[in-house]
Amino acid sequence: MSDFTFIYDGECGFCLGWVGWVRRNDTFNRIEFLPWQSPETFQRFPQLPKEEVPSAGFVVFPSGQFFRGSDAAPHLLKVLPKWRWLASFFAIPGIPPVARWVYKRIARNRHRLSCPIR
Repeated sequence: MSDFTFIYDGECGFCLGWVGWVRRNDTFNRIEFLPWQSPETFQRFPQLPKEEVPSAGFVVFPSGQFFRGSDAAPHLLKVLPKWRWLASFFAIPGIPPVARWVYKRIARNRHRLSCPIR
């Protein structure tokens, strides 16, 4: 069983590149990946705000608790052995609002940034 599910845009090249990077670094297979376009997404996770899901990545825990956008990033990083140290960066005062601002800008332009991340 996975630690959580990561919901992403399965039609976005930029998003698919990030998912590929996370998959390669998830050496213990602790993350389940699910594109938001899958019919299964809202059947399994009816608590997700349907109007917001297309514009942000979501981490959803088995309890139903979820985090979106840059607030999901530390949860992803914590389960990646080589990158877990970076998760603590998001706990530094002042970083979360800056990370949200940066995430919003990238998310808004993600289709223009469609080259996959390696």
